[in-house]
Amino acid sequence: MAGCFDEPRVTLRACSPGKHAVAIEDRLIDIELKLTAQEDLTQSLSQQVYRQQKLIDELRALCGMLLRRLDDAGGSDPYAQEKPPHY
Repeated sequence: MAGCFDEPRVTLRACSPGKHAVAIEDRLIDIELKLTAQEDLTQSLSQQVYRQQKLIDELRALCGMLLRRLDDAGGSDPYAQEKPPHY
């Protein structure tokens, strides 16, 4: 024997007659729609956070590489040792 909630929407109204049952069903449908939208938004935000973290990791690696290249080149600005042309 199937319960009221196992049947299609029309059967649910027939199983639980009255405006109160219809209002509850409409509220339930509204909550389900909102939950689905929240799940979609959560998934979208999770993907965005993943992409941003991946970019942060790439930028950190790039900064590290640039610092190593700067250290290999003498660790300072090559123009800082040079006297300006007006001296």
